[in-house]
Amino acid sequence: MTFSIIGIVFLALGILGWIFSERLFIVILAASAAFTTSAAVTVGGYSVSPFHVVGVLAVISAIVSRFRGVGPGHTAATLLMCALGWSALVTAIGPSLFRGMPILEPKGGIDRQVFDPTPLAYTPSMAAQLAYLTIGVGVAVYLAQRQELRPSLATIPIALGTFLSALALLPGGGETIGALFRNSASAWYNAYEARLSGIFAEPSFLGVFSVMALAFALFRVAPAKGFEKLVLIGVILIAPITLLASGSAVGAVALVILVATAIVYYGARFIFARMKLHPAWLLVPFTLVFALATPNTLTGTLTSVITGKTDTESFRNRFASDFFSIDLTAQTYGFGVGLGASRPSSFATLVISNVGVVGFALLASAIVLALVRARRSPQWVAVPVALFALVLAKVIAEPALSTPMMWLLLGMCMYAGRTVPGSPAVIGVDRAESVARPPKNTARRNEAVGRVT
Repeated sequence: MTFSIIGIVFLALGILGWIFSERLFIVILAASAAFTTSAAVTVGGYSVSPFHVVGVLAVISAIVSRFRGVGPGHTAATLLMCALGWSALVTAIGPSLFRGMPILEPKGGIDRQVFDPTPLAYTPSMAAQLAYLTIGVGVAVYLAQRQELRPSLATIPIALGTFLSALALLPGGGETIGALFRNSASAWYNAYEARLSGIFAEPSFLGVFSVMALAFALFRVAPAKGFEKLVLIGVILIAPITLLASGSAVGAVALVILVATAIVYYGARFIFARMKLHPAWLLVPFTLVFALATPNTLTGTLTSVITGKTDTESFRNRFASDFFSIDLTAQTYGFGVGLGASRPSSFATLVISNVGVVGFALLASAIVLALVRARRSPQWVAVPVALFALVLAKVIAEPALSTPMMWLLLGMCMYAGRTVPGSPAVIGVDRAESVARPPKNTARRNEAVGRVT
């Protein structure tokens, strides 16, 4: 077992915050979500990211808080824990029930596995993926249990991921950023990749992150104040650059779908419900004018990125892997083969083929419920928008279940939309942008929630 410098820093700060200051601990936890390809600790050829190292402390806190009578106060949390329990069951017995069944072995590579699948068997990857899911669910529940969170928490990892990735565009920046933050033994790197990867393992991961960051910043910049507003303006300016530099077809497709969805949704509400438009809509006419005036700069780039990917053998193999996984689900009668057993291209087909129809339904229901409830709080709307953008991009072609930002945003959404026992109303947001103070009858909750000593 070896610890990296970044791992020592995050672990030391995390322990200090865990013992002495819950606010510091939450900030460290959020910051760690940006470094998905950084190795905090490496054990037997497998690297663990800072988020999953610090997240263990959050899981312990969540368990202790629950024993003290503090629940997350959200149905989505119950669904998540049911999904975790079901996933553990499928992972424990699935490989035995369907031993030898052809699967897409995660380390075999999709391009090779679609033509030469691997027989199903127990692997260390399955235990690792179950551990990652446990930590992810634990972090989400931990955040939902907190007494006070603010939407600005998500600004921390989004700003870190965006700005550090942009530094790789500077002369010599790519080598420096790669040496510092792209050192996970569990990831695969293309040494000849000309596209920008930033602090992430692949350009597609940066593209997905950039789309999520842009969506969050556009909806968060209006209510933000002071230094946070300046940071978000920087994200709005830089995220499109990192997206284009990544050349990610996944990010480009997700961006097009998000823009189309936003136009239809908010346009309909503006016309039929007389809803006030978000200030971000001021960018629409300027963007349209820019796109029409310089078609080869914006629309031409997006079109070339998307069509360039769809014409490749890689795209056809990834498309085939999703159909393979749907057929795999049918062959297991909807039960699944276990977490980490098979890895297609899409997040949706990964979940349903790994943990079956039941696991997919539980996880999807939790995400949808968290999104719907969180959007009721005007000051928090940027968080569910970012989560929607991230999940959308992952469904298109980013299958990792261990993505830290997904669990961080999901936990924040559950916090924003939770209900307090005895109160039928969803907790709102006060002028300080934190969730409204709990009623007097929740004194027990206030005493139980806090730092773990």
